[in-house]
Amino acid sequence: AEQIEEETLARNILDKLKLIGDDKGGMYLFDRDLEALSTGLHGGPSKGGGGH
Repeated sequence: AEQIEEETLARNILDKLKLIGDDKGGMYLFDRDLEALSTGLHGGPSKGGGGH
């Protein structure tokens, strides 16, 4: 089941990259989303260190 989730995640990432193409603004936003996703997967705090 975990492998299926990872494959789905990888497929979604590739689909987003195809949609972004050469759009630098889109790539910047994608990078931010990917960082947030990575942080969420590892359970660590975000770089912003923001409290509530």
